[in-house]
Amino acid sequence: MILGLLLALLPSASAQPELRLLQVQSCPDTASPSQALGAVLRTTSGSAVLISPDGVVLSNTQAIGQDWSKPVPAWDASGAPLTLQVIRVDSSTQSVLLQVQEQQTWPCLPLQVAEATLGEPAYVLGFPDPSAPPTISLGIVSAQRLIAGRPVIQTDASVNPGNTGGPLTNEEGQVLGLVSSKVSGVAFEGLAFAVPIAEVMEGLQLTLGPQSDLTDPGPLPEYSPAQAGTDAVSYTHLRAHETGRNL
Repeated sequence: MILGLLLALLPSASAQPELRLLQVQSCPDTASPSQALGAVLRTTSGSAVLISPDGVVLSNTQAIGQDWSKPVPAWDASGAPLTLQVIRVDSSTQSVLLQVQEQQTWPCLPLQVAEATLGEPAYVLGFPDPSAPPTISLGIVSAQRLIAGRPVIQTDASVNPGNTGGPLTNEEGQVLGLVSSKVSGVAFEGLAFAVPIAEVMEGLQLTLGPQSDLTDPGPLPEYSPAQAGTDAVSYTHLRAHETGRNL
């Protein structure tokens, strides 16, 4: 009993270090999803989205798929090469915060932190075909669900592997979530999922403000291919379901 009490007082080996809240410059409103395509980036394994004029980017671990301490190659909507730096990784939502190293004013998408409305139009933006420009697919917000105890937005918009890490937006081009997974198979159709942007911001400890402040983001977790891929207790990467396995 005494040993149990002593062990309870010891810090947990799995405890996460407390992270400083990082501020991201708010993005001006976007008129439509078609105008939002300029804010979508292609990565080596998926898509990403610019969320501030100074080049702050959101994606997920599967779309990055490499050692997070190294520069991340990416390409803008026109095909021009870019270099991204990983700032912070949240393993619970498999979300990644990055920064474009090239300095200029970037097109970006505003974030819709409020919960998506059931039945509202939903647009998936990204690079389903890495050799082609970014595309838009239209669906609706089909449901708000819990998968492995975590909230996800379900949509019937068309999703392909190259969309992973890209944005799910509303009609105003505001980001509702990051595309994370889908169920695909003979018995399934129109089951794709996105991590709500509020969950992404909480996991990465982000807030919006008049200018970005990404100083002192804390250490990056150790990279491993398993951590960057499917995790039974985390959001499941869509490629895991191309054989038709259910969530």
